[in-house]
Amino acid sequence: MGDWQQGLTTIKLPRNSEFDFIYKWHINDVAHTATLKNISCTADSLAENNLMEEKE
Repeated sequence: MGDWQQGLTTIKLPRNSEFDFIYKWHINDVAHTATLKNISCTADSLAENNLMEEKE
């Protein structure tokens, strides 16, 4: 089978970093790959996240 991450993957990056998340999986021995682009790490606090959204 494999891991069931439930969206709780830890990535060692500084707060407010952006990155592309490339993931791979197999179904019936067929390899698949996909990319989630421009993923944003959370800020230190909810208030800081709200300030970042207001700037956009």
